[in-house]
Amino acid sequence: VLVAAMSGFSLMGQGPAVAPVTDANLMNPDPGDWLMYRRTQNAWGYSPLTQINTQNVNQLQMKWGWTLAPGISEAEPLVHDGIMYIPNGGGTGVQALDATNGELLWDYQKEFEDPPPGSSELIGPSRRKTRSLAIYGNRVFMASFDNHLIALDAKTGAVAWDKIIADYHLGYRISSGPIVVKGKIVSGLAGCDRY
Repeated sequence: VLVAAMSGFSLMGQGPAVAPVTDANLMNPDPGDWLMYRRTQNAWGYSPLTQINTQNVNQLQMKWGWTLAPGISEAEPLVHDGIMYIPNGGGTGVQALDATNGELLWDYQKEFEDPPPGSSELIGPSRRKTRSLAIYGNRVFMASFDNHLIALDAKTGAVAWDKIIADYHLGYRISSGPIVVKGKIVSGLAGCDRY
């Protein structure tokens, strides 16, 4: 467990089979999938599933719940092949759950760079946010507040790569999540107004 925690993720299993997400999937997602923020590229945020309707909505019951780490989380979970990918509270990591029963499949926790001196009001725990994740191919993408764009294996949570977008010690920060555009991962950057 110590080795896993030190390498940036903890307790990963083999996980269920996960089909790669393609551009075609993003353009026309399976009704049971939620592959991006607001579900589709037109950002309707609408599910075509019909099992729940105005006649039976009053019969809904909670089947399972999950608690996030403390902090601000403004993201929608992603769902693909029955796996729910949730950005943990305060932008601290990503968790994969079996969407049918809430069983934890894997848990990635980000190790953050030391903050720049005097910046606690800008990037302190109460200001850290996760707005969205992205999924493409066999990877889940997370943008961290310390300006890392991280690719995780969708099946195991293992870090595929970790790229620094900009030096956050200079005041740059990421306040939005990544998106996929024609097979490219795009992430916005804030703090440029300082220069």
